[in-house]
Amino acid sequence: MQGAKDLGLRELDLERTDWGNSGLLAFKDRLGARRYLLNCWWHSKAFVQPRRFRVLYGPLGWFVAHAPVSMITIVGRLLYRHIG
Repeated sequence: MQGAKDLGLRELDLERTDWGNSGLLAFKDRLGARRYLLNCWWHSKAFVQPRRFRVLYGPLGWFVAHAPVSMITIVGRLLYRHIG
């Protein structure tokens, strides 16, 4: 956390928590987390994506699987500035 603060980061994503997990909810509340309602939908692995998505994720998936971690980190930081 200190390293992230030194880099100038101001937010920490604590990820989602099931409403039934009162201990984890209390822990995150004490850290100052804000609660948001998040609806999740799941689909089976047999789901077939439309062709337009396969065309995009095919090359992207190949790149992520074969690129060095340092390159993926750089690309991620560049994209985060413009998309995130």
